[in-house]
Amino acid sequence: MSVRTALLLAAVAVAGVHGEYQKVNGECPLLANATGFFDTLLPCASYFTVDGSTDCLSPADQARMVATVPEWTLVKNAVAGDRLVRQFVFDDFIQAFHFMAQGAQLAQHNNHHPLWSNVYNELNVTLTTDDKACLSSFDVDFASGLSLLYKQGRA
Repeated sequence: MSVRTALLLAAVAVAGVHGEYQKVNGECPLLANATGFFDTLLPCASYFTVDGSTDCLSPADQARMVATVPEWTLVKNAVAGDRLVRQFVFDDFIQAFHFMAQGAQLAQHNNHHPLWSNVYNELNVTLTTDDKACLSSFDVDFASGLSLLYKQGRA
């Protein structure tokens, strides 16, 4: 969490927020079938198949592939496995949530899911092949996909 976010949360906790709160009154029929809703959430997304693997990258392949996603930071960890991390910042929560929905579709198509956390307009993403404690080409390809979606959304 950024210092700015922490200060904002502390100020809200001290001052309190007054206003109306919307309570759930019942289930939305559009959300009754999560799979169907998820599949149609962003129908314009297009995908194509490339060779990839969840095998651990060799040090040379890791260096070569990580260089293709310069917006991401490589965090080396001999115990938990290497990972790629990045923070995305948006204008508001709606934009962050839209991006997360796009990223969720990408993750679901590849059965390769990120570790991420969202507070208002900030999204922190960690990518690793955790069942093998390493980076794989899936992680780098996912990082590349998220970077492309972010760039397109900011254009």
